[in-house]
Amino acid sequence: MMLSDRHVQIWWADLNSFMPQLAEFRAFLSPDEQERSQRFHFDEHREYFMLARGLLRSLLAQYLKCYPSTIEFTYSQRGKPALSLPQSDLNFNVSHSKNYALYGFALNSPIGVDIETIRPLMDLDGLAKRFFLPSEYQHIQQTPISEQPDTFFRYWTYKEAYLKAMGEGLAGLEQAEIHLTETGAQVSDRAWSLYPLTPPPGTVAAVAIEGHNWQVVQEVVQKQIAVPTPDVP
Repeated sequence: MMLSDRHVQIWWADLNSFMPQLAEFRAFLSPDEQERSQRFHFDEHREYFMLARGLLRSLLAQYLKCYPSTIEFTYSQRGKPALSLPQSDLNFNVSHSKNYALYGFALNSPIGVDIETIRPLMDLDGLAKRFFLPSEYQHIQQTPISEQPDTFFRYWTYKEAYLKAMGEGLAGLEQAEIHLTETGAQVSDRAWSLYPLTPPPGTVAAVAIEGHNWQVVQEVVQKQIAVPTPDVP
């Protein structure tokens, strides 16, 4: 697995299909990741977290040509992970919603991804008014009621992908103005590009990356890609 300049590599995974390998993925995790997994109240959430992180390490190991458990992360003030290897030009980001995981990789440019399950919201209007800018809120209001959840989560994923790429938290949702277009979206900071992704049915997803004219390639994680062979140094 190799990355080319100006290419964004997107990987999709249905975590349920990797459930038989849970013990193997758990063994890849660092002590702090295993401790984080224990904070989840429900077994399902705990298992999805371990699978998502184990798959992340497996994919990174393919790019870096190392074993998954040897990878070390550093974290930004807002909790965004990055490789601790100062010589590495590989940037990545991860998101998961229920049983679906999304991974983004690029060279020399910060990247953010987000996936959300489209679902009814008890107070969609209130949430949109609270977190979105007036132009975005007005757009949602003008959308037919049956389409409002989809429009809401389209805005949300673009915003969160952008803020994750920037290393900011959700407190910045109100600062990133998004303009939805027929082919995707634009953010008010024109130094960044937003791209829609083709996620599993019932979900919406996006990637944000600094710069322009990126080629986005999407693939599904296969088992032979996810788990490196033991002879990888």
